[in-house]
Amino acid sequence: MRKTVMTSNEIIQTIASEVVCRFGPWPTDLDIFVFRIACGWECLITQTDDPVASGYRAAALKIGKALEVVITLKE
Repeated sequence: MRKTVMTSNEIIQTIASEVVCRFGPWPTDLDIFVFRIACGWECLITQTDDPVASGYRAAALKIGKALEVVITLKE
């Protein structure tokens, strides 16, 4: 199966859109970063002490992890 190729901004938008569909508006204190690693890419979501934002963060990390196997980061 061929992987979809996306820019880091497209990956970030995909992750955020999926979380927003499930939980509502994105918390203002959370940021998503996508960066290249030796064997692909990873996403990082900023830490938070807010219990509500923590749910968003956990969901975003789970979605990002799932996308890592089906999306290639564009050069």
